[in-house]
Amino acid sequence: AEFRGRKTPLYLFRSHEQNRAVGRALSLTDSPEGPVAQFRIAATPAGDEVVAEYREGLLSAVSVGFKAVMDGFNRTDGVREVREAALLEASVLPIGAYDGAKVLEYREPEPVDLSAFLLPPAPQIDASLPWGRRNPLL
Repeated sequence: AEFRGRKTPLYLFRSHEQNRAVGRALSLTDSPEGPVAQFRIAATPAGDEVVAEYREGLLSAVSVGFKAVMDGFNRTDGVREVREAALLEASVLPIGAYDGAKVLEYREPEPVDLSAFLLPPAPQIDASLPWGRRNPLL
C-alpha cells in the first residue's frame, strides 16, 4: 500500500459518490491485517455529516475503488484474482463487501493556537491631550 506514482491525492468519498469528496488521505501504510490509511475529513457540511453518521454507528465500513494492473482468472474455480491494483479512491459506507474493511477510529483534530498571529492591542489615545497623542502613562 503506497502512493506510488499518484499525481492526485487519494480522496475519501461517502458511498463512492465521486462528485463530492469528504476528505483526503494523509498516509497509507501496510499492516499485517492489510493496508491502513489515515484521512483528514474536510471541515465542510458534507464532512461534518460523515463524522456525525460515523458517531451514530451508521458509517463504519470502508470500500476502495481500484483499477486492476495485474489480474487473471483462477483456472480451478473461475474466480477473478487481482494481483496488483492501482488505488483510485476510498469510501466510507454503512455496509462493506469485507468484514475487515472498516473504520478503525476517529480522532478529533488538534486545536490550533492562533494567538501568535493576533494583532497587538491598539494603542490607547487620550482625546484630552493635544492632537490626540498617546498618553505615555497608559
